[in-house]
Amino acid sequence: MHNIAKKISFSPISIDDKPLFDDFFRRNDKITSVNDFATVFCWNISGHTEYAIVDDDVLIMYNIYFGKKVYYFPISRSNQNIRPYIEMILDFEDCNRHYIAQIEEDNIKYLQGISEYDLIYDRDYSDYIYLTEDLKELKGKKFHGKRNHLNKFVNTYKYIFREYKKEDYDQCLELYDSWLENSEMQENSEKVALTLALRNFEYLDLKCGVIEIDGRIRAFSVNSILPNKKAGNVLFEKADTNYAGIFSAINNFCVKEYFNDVKYINRQEDMGIEGLRKAKLSYNPVFILNKYKLVCKK
Repeated sequence: MHNIAKKISFSPISIDDKPLFDDFFRRNDKITSVNDFATVFCWNISGHTEYAIVDDDVLIMYNIYFGKKVYYFPISRSNQNIRPYIEMILDFEDCNRHYIAQIEEDNIKYLQGISEYDLIYDRDYSDYIYLTEDLKELKGKKFHGKRNHLNKFVNTYKYIFREYKKEDYDQCLELYDSWLENSEMQENSEKVALTLALRNFEYLDLKCGVIEIDGRIRAFSVNSILPNKKAGNVLFEKADTNYAGIFSAINNFCVKEYFNDVKYINRQEDMGIEGLRKAKLSYNPVFILNKYKLVCKK
């Protein structure tokens, strides 16, 4: 095992760390949703995300879920062999007290021969990846339903699509609360993440659009461009379903407004929620970005 494991000092993540994280994230070709400071910062809902820079080259960070430390797969500025740092993480504490998540298929080669752990496919937290052109144009038979939904919305309602501004904060949270009442979500930890995003949208360089009908916000979407410019990232998207086709509309409007310079759009995971999985599949992802986790053997 790595002999400096016990000497590492972790620090709580802060919004001021964005330039540091961006420097790591822009140096690779990853299109995962966690290759983005906005995702990492906003989903620090427990307040326990911490990070360390090891050997001035490797970013190691973790959060705490249900009493366990969940380490992100480490990132190297120089794309060096990451295996020694994997071993370092595994040496931090007893294997029953942590696991490593957000492991992509091209990372698996660094995990060979680790006997105390199992590599498990994490379908619920795998990312849905779409071609920007597909979501922009909605061409072909497979997008027939989405085109109909969009056209119905455009032809039925007098709406305004515009940029989010800080004065919209309260209305967006009210819309979120209304959406939550009719969703499959059992708790509202997402609201904490959304609040962080809306309060800090300018500094986080988020691309936020809203649909306004009759002077009220009826849909909003919070997005970013990954620091490496390889993909757009959809962090939050909510709408009042009393307006037919509104989800298709906010999706399409934001793709056309914000994602013209990227090939892919990452609409993140479904968390195992059946309705969310069905909705994400209905937009015909070009592929699923498979994720794995390394957990202690039972």
